[in-house]
Amino acid sequence: MTDTIVRDPWDLIVSPFQPVHQKSFLLALIAAPLAVGLLGIVLVVPPFAIYFGYVPYLVLGTPVFWMVLKVTVTPAQRILGLMVAGFAVNFLSGPLYAWYFDAPLARYDFITMIGMVFAPVWAGTMGGLYSYWTRPPGMKKAPNYRATNTSQSLKGAQK
Repeated sequence: MTDTIVRDPWDLIVSPFQPVHQKSFLLALIAAPLAVGLLGIVLVVPPFAIYFGYVPYLVLGTPVFWMVLKVTVTPAQRILGLMVAGFAVNFLSGPLYAWYFDAPLARYDFITMIGMVFAPVWAGTMGGLYSYWTRPPGMKKAPNYRATNTSQSLKGAQK
């Protein structure tokens, strides 16, 4: 009789402190807005969004994104968690700018509204890039489907 190991299901879901790979984090943090800006250059808005949103993304988003990556396990959790965190950071950046620069909040409303679209996209792209760059070594290569010879495998199945 084989013994089965019964694991607590929370072990698979909740991991309080995951190590964050620093180089992958910094590369993904910098590359995500640039990738979205380059891919969306046809729309003209994404390159300008980089100009207006990069400072709050880096200053306010970096510690929040770091904390999100420490508590997420799967790539889907990372992407969704970072998208929510990016939205929240952007939502708070307008009032913080207005308070810090002692300016009327209406000056930052338009930038915050544009950021409501781009902040989650940037953060989700960052989560995807980080997950891609920190995959286990066995998952680095795509499966090679041409490696198997179908005629030989059919002959073996007929015997």
